Amino acid sequence: FLAPVVLKELHTVDLRPARLALLWGVSLIGFVVWTGRRPRGVAWLLAAGALAAVFGAGFGWSAAALGDSQRRLLALDRDTLLAGKVSRRLGRLGDGDGDGVPRLFAGGDCDDTDPSIRPGVYDAPGDGVDQNCTGADLVLAEDPIGGVQRDPPGERQRWNVVLVTLDAVRYDLSLQHMPELRKLAAESVEFTNAYAHSAATYWSIPALLASKMPSRLHMGRDQTPVAGEVLLTEVLRQAGFHTGLFANVTIFFVRGLRQGAMVANYDTSHFTVHGAKPGSAHLTDGLLKHVDAFQAGQLKGGESMFLWGHYYDPHDPYFEVPEEPAADSSDKARYEALLRYTDRHVGRLVQGLKDRGLWSKTVFVVTADHGDEFLDHGHRVHGSTRYEEMTQVPLIVHVPGVGHRTIEGPIGHLEVAPTILDLLGIAIPRTFTGRSRADEVRTGEAAPLEPVFLEVFPDSNYAGHQVGVRLGDLKLIYRISENYFELYDLAADPLERDNVYDVHPEAPRLRELLLRYADHHLYHLARGLTGAKLPEGAPEKPAPRKRKRGKRK
Repeated sequence: FLAPVVLKELHTVDLRPARLALLWGVSLIGFVVWTGRRPRGVAWLLAAGALAAVFGAGFGWSAAALGDSQRRLLALDRDTLLAGKVSRRLGRLGDGDGDGVPRLFAGGDCDDTDPSIRPGVYDAPGDGVDQNCTGADLVLAEDPIGGVQRDPPGERQRWNVVLVTLDAVRYDLSLQHMPELRKLAAESVEFTNAYAHSAATYWSIPALLASKMPSRLHMGRDQTPVAGEVLLTEVLRQAGFHTGLFANVTIFFVRGLRQGAMVANYDTSHFTVHGAKPGSAHLTDGLLKHVDAFQAGQLKGGESMFLWGHYYDPHDPYFEVPEEPAADSSDKARYEALLRYTDRHVGRLVQGLKDRGLWSKTVFVVTADHGDEFLDHGHRVHGSTRYEEMTQVPLIVHVPGVGHRTIEGPIGHLEVAPTILDLLGIAIPRTFTGRSRADEVRTGEAAPLEPVFLEVFPDSNYAGHQVGVRLGDLKLIYRISENYFELYDLAADPLERDNVYDVHPEAPRLRELLLRYADHHLYHLARGLTGAKLPEGAPEKPAPRKRKRGKRK
């Protein structure tokens, strides 16, 4: 009945509705031809009644069956041009309470008599009412994030720390087009299932530095963490490090993130501002020049340094680099060329540290703020989804005295800053919510599997609202805006083509976990501290008191 129209990804779609649509079309044409040639007697009325009955049965089946199959929902919404929109329009016919979310046609309204109850809204904690149809009332004490038990810090290590963040570098293409990173991984600890928690720089980088989920950050009007947020840079400065930030002014001056940095160098902006021209060569030159000044005793700070460099070039728009010609004129080919260009200068930074005798005294960390998409799932660039091309990023950690090893257990960016501090023997702030993986880095002994949560939410730049969780080989995505689920077994289906939510035995357990996280996610967004759009049903804040006008005393 609601058949796919203009398929974009044929291999993901159940074709039975398409065959049903063909049958309907042939039957309808035949009926029109038949009625045009015969007088409207009893036989005509019986045929028309039978057709109406079949139509009604098909309508009822569609209304019920869509809610039973997340696979069908995904096929309609992601892989068709019109069918998803048609189903939502039809769903309004069954919206009993007028809240815009029906019970049928996969609307998922768990109480279609109360307009304050529907999926995706704020759930008031502890009132005994499940306002957003997650299956339970929000209990603040049952937060799936945080509660990490910390061991006392170990022996203090007088190492340097260099953090390299790459903009918009997805893990799979880094394997193919960044040979210097592969060389670095061969002598370091590599996490092969590392995740950025969000899909935009101004959410994912603060989450990395503050070890806090993006929806729980307190951000200022300029999408900058407020002074009350504790960042890794500040912790290291307080521990006696010289701290320096080298980045593109478009990203880090306008949006802050310089808290704790003694030096904030934005000279790379003369070379690259939103893709004007490449800046990786200049960024590496600036970092190495700063290293030389530190070694010469020309900079303030202690005997160790923390340098953070953000390589922006892979970000869209994808410009041409003469020294790294693209295979063709497509965006993806240009992006791959930019990966090779950026990789070369990250490799030059590594070699520069080795040439200066610092490699054996330096913790060197490389990761990316998010990935990028080239119609892998029907989208371009980044900011909207939680698929692997958007969330899985490189994460390589070189530690003095630790050889090569590969860690396959999933890790989120929340765990990076605690791991760095633990490796250095520095106390981890109480505000950091991620666990340390330092023991795993040192020994190779696998840490217990824990969920890695993912999220995108609507703000002034992006409209999508999704949360996700990676646990072991499974990843569950909950599309809050559309109220349906996608479950992928990444070991068997790394490209996320086959939504196994309807049939996988672990789906109910992951659903319960992710919906509990979604409850807390919406609660924190409703506090209004992130700068994101508030979820519907969020409590109103009292208006600021107006000052009385009068003469100044």
